[in-house]
Amino acid sequence: MSLIFIVAISTPACKADKHVQSDRDAIINESSNIAAQAFAYRMRTLEMQGGNRSYLGFVLPENMRRTDFAVYEVQVLSADTLRIFARSVRDSSNTITSYRDKDSRSFGWIYEGAFMK
Repeated sequence: MSLIFIVAISTPACKADKHVQSDRDAIINESSNIAAQAFAYRMRTLEMQGGNRSYLGFVLPENMRRTDFAVYEVQVLSADTLRIFARSVRDSSNTITSYRDKDSRSFGWIYEGAFMK
């Protein structure tokens, strides 16, 4: 009978990769939450302080501009198109840009820095 022992060694590179992946996942999730907020604004009438089926006039709430994971910017490109940009707090070279259409469907995801892996 043979016994085999497997030893897992946690290296700093492995931990860094885990942080990159967890930050990337968190930023994607938070970007989706921002998109949901923008879409809710889009669907509200003007009387209810909404966009009346337009993103025009949407402003990212102050409490969503910075989180533990990223700093966010939202740019209204047109009545039907929104750009969400996120810069990692941990490493400012890691960014994610996404676009949302009139139905809040995402398209054109761009990953930079270590998020590209």
